[in-house]
Amino acid sequence: IRAGLIDAILPSYWRRYPIALGNLAGAALLGTLAYACWDPLVQAWMRSEYAGVEGVFTFPVAPVRLLLVLGSALAALNYVVLAIRDFFGVDETT
Repeated sequence: IRAGLIDAILPSYWRRYPIALGNLAGAALLGTLAYACWDPLVQAWMRSEYAGVEGVFTFPVAPVRLLLVLGSALAALNYVVLAIRDFFGVDETT
């Protein structure tokens, strides 16, 4: 989200830095989420934890937690790449 006043005040080469900082904030948030979900993933894997109602429907918890960790880590990596691109002013066509 951009504010028109900030775009009007800042020179064109400075406009990319708030976007890069926003991308770094997204990377920090998702990296923290991946880190926080790592230990529950390992515990679910070691304990062979299942969720659901026994006899009706159960499923292993570890694959779901693995998807959460991998998705968060990949999204954080994507935000880091976007932040580097915005910080150094790399155009998408190059």
